Amino acid sequence: MNDPISRVVDVAAGTLADGESIVRITLADPLPASHADYFTRYKVKIAKVSGDASSISSERCIVVNVSSNFGTATIDPRTSCSSINDVG
Repeated sequence: MNDPISRVVDVAAGTLADGESIVRITLADPLPASHADYFTRYKVKIAKVSGDASSISSERCIVVNVSSNFGTATIDPRTSCSSINDVG
């Protein structure tokens, strides 16, 4: 699987509690050059979605780092979504 978004979804899906869904995935600023093993990072917004999808609640966000060859994706528990900017 050489698709970074697929890697992000796989990792983030493993954190979902009952009733939670992935609401948005956003490309974030890349890691500094000192983190040579990882190339990109993504912010993943997770929330509980109502049955008719008209509202969301209990929002949270995790950061997922993806390696430069897309072979590995890991949650970065030390980085908050609010501490990094979106790309674009």
